[in-house]
Amino acid sequence: MRSKVCKSVMKMAFPLSLLSLLSLAACVKRPEKVMTDQEMAPIVADYELARACDRGGSVGMRSGGEDDLLLAVLRDHKVSHEDYDSTIAWYSRNPDKYFILCEKVEKELDAKQRKYAGKGETLQFDDLWPYGRMMMFSGFASSDGLDFSIPSSEVEPGQKLRLNMRFNSRAEGMALLGVEYEDGMKAYNTKQLSDRKLELNLQTDTARRVRRIFGNIALDSQSKLPLWADSVSLASLPFDSLEYYRIHSQKIYRKPSKKVKREVQDSLSGAAD
Repeated sequence: MRSKVCKSVMKMAFPLSLLSLLSLAACVKRPEKVMTDQEMAPIVADYELARACDRGGSVGMRSGGEDDLLLAVLRDHKVSHEDYDSTIAWYSRNPDKYFILCEKVEKELDAKQRKYAGKGETLQFDDLWPYGRMMMFSGFASSDGLDFSIPSSEVEPGQKLRLNMRFNSRAEGMALLGVEYEDGMKAYNTKQLSDRKLELNLQTDTARRVRRIFGNIALDSQSKLPLWADSVSLASLPFDSLEYYRIHSQKIYRKPSKKVKREVQDSLSGAAD
């Protein structure tokens, strides 16, 4: 699965219909002012972390806009804005190289997370799952799937939710984990099932409070039923600025806005009989 981290950082999109045409430029040698992946990856990673910390309200961080954050990162790396822009433009013309860069950015972020988290530290979390730790999916009953909705005010803004379970055999289908905020907005994440275990993460917004947690698991015809699941848990993990960037890959649903009815005047209403 291609990383989505750099998509938000670079503010660019690659229409699928153009990928084949753009890839023709993949073998073009990098011009003089275009940085290498090794030079670019730490810059993109630090910029993404700066944006995550800024949204998370970290102490000592003043929100001056994303342009100011980028300029600060470029100064730290002693890179000119001109070289950065030239490199971004080059990646837009070479999407295969862009995807390679995204993978290297992911490695940079993982390395920074391990460094800051410390070695041997046990991650503490609250388990919000209110039901049994074991369940059975069967085509002979009403339990061939799973739907749940858990009212919750225990999730602090910015915390990450993680749904875990193990299956006795390979599960095929789709899993969804979502939250509804107090302002009515919903955010959710999905994952294709194709293994004997499930780990599905959802990053909550730092500016909203969670009203409820919801989700479902829909098995398809490829799953061999009956299927047993155990070790079911719904973890609430502390806010981590190094992980907050993943919120960009999630989907958001907002309530449709109310349409304002406009009175249409009959053009003949004022005409004389």
